[in-house]
Amino acid sequence: METVTLSIDGKTISARAGSTVLEVARQHGISIPTLCHHNALRSIGACRVCQVEEESRGLVVPACVTKVQAGMVIATNSERVVRNRRNIVRLLLAAHPESCVVCEKGNRCELRDLAAQLGVGRHGLDPMPYHPRVEDLNPFMTRDLSKCIMCAKCVRADQELVCEGVIDYNDRGFDAHPATLFSRPLETARCTFCGTCLTVCPTGAIAEKNKISLDHAGGRTRSVCSFCACGCSINLEQSRGQVAGVSPVGTANTPNGISMCVKGHFGHDYLNSRERLSTPLLKTGEGFKPVSWEEALDLAGRELGRIRDEHGGAALGFIGGARGTNEEDYLFQKLARAVFQTNNVDFSARSNWDQVFRTLLASTGFAAGSSSFKDIEAADAILVIGADPAATAPVLGYHIRRAARRKETSLIVIDPVRNKLVPLAEVWLRPKAGADYHLLRGLLRVILEENLTDQEFVTTKTRDLAGLTAAMAKVSVAECAALAGVEEDELRRAARLFAAAPAGFVVFGHGVSRQADAGDLAALLVDLVLLTGNLGKNRAGLMPVIKDSNAQGALDMGLAPDLLPGQRLFSDNPALLNLKSVWGAAVPAGAGLDAPGMIAAAAEGRLKGAYVFGDNPAACLPGAEALGKLDFLVVQDLFMTETAALADLVLPSAAWAEKTGTVTNMERRVQRLNRAAVSPGDFPPDWRVMTELAARLGSSWKYASTDDVLREIETVVPLYAEMSRARLDERAVFWPLPGLEDVFDTLPHGIGHPDGKALLLAPNGGGSAPAPGGEYPYLLMQGGVLAHLGTGARSSHSKRLKMALAGPYVAVSPEDMAGNGLAEGDMVRVVSANAEVSAPVRGDSALPPGLVFMPACFADARPSVLFPGPAADRLSGGSKHCPVRLEKV
Repeated sequence: METVTLSIDGKTISARAGSTVLEVARQHGISIPTLCHHNALRSIGACRVCQVEEESRGLVVPACVTKVQAGMVIATNSERVVRNRRNIVRLLLAAHPESCVVCEKGNRCELRDLAAQLGVGRHGLDPMPYHPRVEDLNPFMTRDLSKCIMCAKCVRADQELVCEGVIDYNDRGFDAHPATLFSRPLETARCTFCGTCLTVCPTGAIAEKNKISLDHAGGRTRSVCSFCACGCSINLEQSRGQVAGVSPVGTANTPNGISMCVKGHFGHDYLNSRERLSTPLLKTGEGFKPVSWEEALDLAGRELGRIRDEHGGAALGFIGGARGTNEEDYLFQKLARAVFQTNNVDFSARSNWDQVFRTLLASTGFAAGSSSFKDIEAADAILVIGADPAATAPVLGYHIRRAARRKETSLIVIDPVRNKLVPLAEVWLRPKAGADYHLLRGLLRVILEENLTDQEFVTTKTRDLAGLTAAMAKVSVAECAALAGVEEDELRRAARLFAAAPAGFVVFGHGVSRQADAGDLAALLVDLVLLTGNLGKNRAGLMPVIKDSNAQGALDMGLAPDLLPGQRLFSDNPALLNLKSVWGAAVPAGAGLDAPGMIAAAAEGRLKGAYVFGDNPAACLPGAEALGKLDFLVVQDLFMTETAALADLVLPSAAWAEKTGTVTNMERRVQRLNRAAVSPGDFPPDWRVMTELAARLGSSWKYASTDDVLREIETVVPLYAEMSRARLDERAVFWPLPGLEDVFDTLPHGIGHPDGKALLLAPNGGGSAPAPGGEYPYLLMQGGVLAHLGTGARSSHSKRLKMALAGPYVAVSPEDMAGNGLAEGDMVRVVSANAEVSAPVRGDSALPPGLVFMPACFADARPSVLFPGPAADRLSGGSKHCPVRLEKV
């Protein structure tokens, strides 16, 4: 690394060549004020507040864009520099309204703070005309351009970080201002309301609407966003025991940096919803009535214990949630296995990923992704299949788009729907819905046929190449392309681009995991990564876009009917002995029922009781109303969900902002939650509820805090060894920790088998997606939308998110709209062989003819009811596509 020597304020400094004066000064504790600079954005030298004097040449230069040179003599606070800075601030104040008392920015305004530092009170200049306030009707942000200082932070954040391109400068001279195309309101532009512009704005030019509290925050607590599995690091701003605002932590060692999405930035007002449960509720003949905690826990222990004693542990089910912490999820499965002697343990989100997780575990040794978001942004090729990160994992989507826009990254998108990544893609393969199996087999065949494999990696890091080669020997690329509905040339081009990349990533989501042949699809994707040498090498690999906040942590903690804590199999005798030693009770023999299996058992009368914690299976799993037939059902949640309405006993739960503990995102990044708010009722923490319930069944768990639970997790979950409190308070870590060292910029190799080799799999399925035709000529696809998450258990209680997207709809291609004589807003009935739902229709040009979309987040029109129930063969249709017909109401 080349270095240069220079002087700053009389201090001799050695600095890396190519650094700016501002970077070097800050590295050595020398303060230089700025207004337009931000570490996450490209420097443009717009405000000139950071100017310094280069004494050797007698010049005043902007520090943020001036590169250091050998022999420079820099003065950061010379008389000339200070005089210039004061004049710049005076000019800015002359064009700024005197509205500080009522400005939302308050004492956080960087312009006013800088004026105070420089001793500028009254500017003494003739006021300049202000730009008018912009009328934005969205529920999230408002723009007051009279307070804009033209720093361009909002423009750069929009274009460089979230890559939307919604705003840019309009007009010239005194009329110049940041605006959308044709100065339209934000809600009519492509704005996703991520709030990044709000985060970087130094004044009150961009302000938050409909704030939970008008008071300025009394403090900030670092925590983790409670929505999707990106696990964004956030600051929770507190006021009078409530969360008054949310902002990104903003450091480079976080998943999100200074960016968030609309849910994370503006959707946490659900915490203060008046519909939050605050006391236990017991179902009676006249509805639910409040009861005390002692009465509720006594009843739960007595009834669940009775069922265990009379019918055995197999008659009980435990459906946990990705909304719990690692500590809570660990105790939940321990309660099931050690106290109630059942392996009927699962969570709804896992059932959608069951086949994928099994395949990943068998092949790589880890049921998880292999890399970080930062690694994806540095990739040479990214293949995205069955995922729309812009809607379901926005921060991941930002990283992918930055990679595609900033460097020579080949983006390959495989999706029948034209999603927001398609315009940036070098290759867009648009297969027929449900035909991914044939397309992926074609990709693999091209790589084998054209000898595009990474021979060294395959030889040293994989097993059973011969089996895969034999299985693929008779596959025809042309036939695969025809079956998938894509051009053979484009399929070959995609394979070559991916194979040629030094670091290639595969990103896949529910479009893969919810298909009937999800296991085969996952095997083909793993084979693709392995054959091209892209698992762990050059920080490349796989990224499953799991949706729910702590789904990875729940799986790691053992919320699975066939996996022990730490993703260990029931055949792992040392693991079983370790658990018996720590728990003082043996794990029941044999795998239990998954969530759909428990629902089927409830319908048949084999399951007698269940405990549902932080999950809403009645809203997402077909046939889950059968849980209402149980002898006793206890549900613990934030709100009276559809599942809670079926329960005999409902227990309130704390939200993440009200908890301490750890959570794990889709990168395998483990972060700490810190309590920032007070729960709406006087009830114990969720981990304490489980401890008290265990005590009523004769098990005395000696936990004084969640730290005690984490220490036990370290002893029985090897992946989480040494996850000490001190380490997590410093920064997040990724599991497993190689050599028990801090992992920051790099991740461990993505292979977890003892021999260090991944298994190449040879799927031989048939692509068994349901086919439309006859009475049901359309294929329904259910999925997520940007403004809500999952079943809407939390987002549907956010006033602002509900204002953005208030109700259900059926999205149909323009061709199918015309073919059915439909107009925008018409009510349509979507009918399958199992049920029907009605909702307004809207045209969507991103959809191909024959494919219909419905969001899964609205209680009054759940697409899940249209799918076959758990008693049917689950492999016959999956839960992604379902043949339907449309009827105009």
